[in-house]
Amino acid sequence: MKIEQIEKDKIQVVFSKEDLDCNKINFHSFMSNSKITQNLFLSILEIAKEEIGFETLNYDIAIETLVLNNSNFILTISRIKHNDNQTSKKLKISRKDIKSYNSFAFNSFNDFYDFYNKVKFSLEYNKTLFYFNNNFYCILDNNSINKNLLILEYATPSLVPISLIKTCGKAIL
Repeated sequence: MKIEQIEKDKIQVVFSKEDLDCNKINFHSFMSNSKITQNLFLSILEIAKEEIGFETLNYDIAIETLVLNNSNFILTISRIKHNDNQTSKKLKISRKDIKSYNSFAFNSFNDFYDFYNKVKFSLEYNKTLFYFNNNFYCILDNNSINKNLLILEYATPSLVPISLIKTCGKAIL
């Protein structure tokens, strides 16, 4: 299990298949909200508090899950300042499965620019950009996708074939 702080109020937890097997858990059992998964989640929050100072007391928590085609399981945990006027806590869970997507669509150049500024010195990302059909597309190799999923904060996986993007799109970078 690897815990990484990606923003002030957001961490990313990556489980390999071995991590899940070691905890006797799989994606479906994790999503079933069993006692085992609750305890695992609480221990993750405790480890994050100890290792990187990610405190969740007096915060609401939002959780995003992602399953990759290589059986890695990723939790993105965001903390949101607790609203005292709120009478009940709601847990927002969204699931993303990018499987084998290698191209990602940005809604605007500003979205790409914000992403690029986060990873500009990283060798993990291909920094090519295409403009096609009113969207900006970044194409990654499989190794980049598995190393860091920060791109999902700024773009969505694209179903447009890469060959179409490259032949009909305009290369920007």
